[in-house]
Amino acid sequence: MRFTDWPGTGTARCGDTTLLGWPCLNYELIGIGYCLHHCPDELLAEAEALCGYKRCRKCRQFAVKGSDPPRCKRHGCNRGSMQRRNADMRATAIEIAEQALGLRKRVKKRGIPVERLRRAG
Repeated sequence: MRFTDWPGTGTARCGDTTLLGWPCLNYELIGIGYCLHHCPDELLAEAEALCGYKRCRKCRQFAVKGSDPPRCKRHGCNRGSMQRRNADMRATAIEIAEQALGLRKRVKKRGIPVERLRRAG
């Protein structure tokens, strides 16, 4: 997935530079002016809500989905760690809840009684 395909990204480039001094090639988040990597800490909560991804609190990399507090693979959420296992369980529970909510909305929209589904399943 390219960075421009993410929700909340604009068409302008990020306004910050890389560690080598080159301009950042990622696209900015709309209304922020920076990509998620270079977003200032005071705008981080708004940027994460806008694009739907979290950033590691110790560095500027993407956090593992479901980690709390958000951590990347280098700062505690590597494979095999207890924090990674907990993050995977949280992410799975969230996905199951979202699917169940979507199913319930579709059932209500079609007018099928929920009791009939319980007996069938």
